[in-house]
Amino acid sequence: MSGGALGILLFIATLIVMVMIHEAGHMTAARVFGMKVEEYFFGFGPRIFSFRRGETEYGMKAIPAGGYVKIAGMNPYQTVPESELPRTFGAKPAWQRAIVLSAGSATHFVMAALLLTFSFAFLGVPGPTTTTLKSVTATAAKLNGTPGPAERAGLRPGDRIVAIDGNAIGKWQDLQNYIKARPGRLVAIKVDRGGQLLTFGVTPDQITNADNQPIAPGPKGGIQDSKGNFGTPMSGVVTVSGD
Repeated sequence: MSGGALGILLFIATLIVMVMIHEAGHMTAARVFGMKVEEYFFGFGPRIFSFRRGETEYGMKAIPAGGYVKIAGMNPYQTVPESELPRTFGAKPAWQRAIVLSAGSATHFVMAALLLTFSFAFLGVPGPTTTTLKSVTATAAKLNGTPGPAERAGLRPGDRIVAIDGNAIGKWQDLQNYIKARPGRLVAIKVDRGGQLLTFGVTPDQITNADNQPIAPGPKGGIQDSKGNFGTPMSGVVTVSGD
């Protein structure tokens, strides 16, 4: 079976389950208030199959266009034995009828709450977006045979940057902009290195030209992301702590 066909089948199955849970909400509320539930069916039209359990008939009909619950007295043209009149829909107080009518929709909120609880408890929640370093120094940084500033600070290729000064990193450009705005100021960069969280204290360099005027940082001694983009050179004493 192809992936597309399987997806369609799963979609149909999900709709059927949602419809029947919705109708089960109506049925459950009706029974709580002592109403007689006569039928609980998926589909409409001619019966395909059915079975009776207690006073309720369960089954499936030929037209798969939804489902329904039949409660005694909901149809004003239905003849109800006098002995069963107290258990009809119309014989119950208005507030009970309102709860029965809204119980189906309420099940969707309950399902959503249960699914979210399961997701948070067992699957977790998405963590902050990270960016992975491809390299921490450009070739130009090693022309003199010494490591670049970022490498001296302790960053390594493969480090996944999680946050800077406690702020989650959403994209590579965020990191570059933050560093460029703080030349000469110590910043704390938290990285994920093989599952271990490490915090590095680094100081961005201010690059100047021959006239000692600040210029835009280039790749020399910089850090490079997994897509080949270079960031701002950094230097400083590294402070490592395990979180």
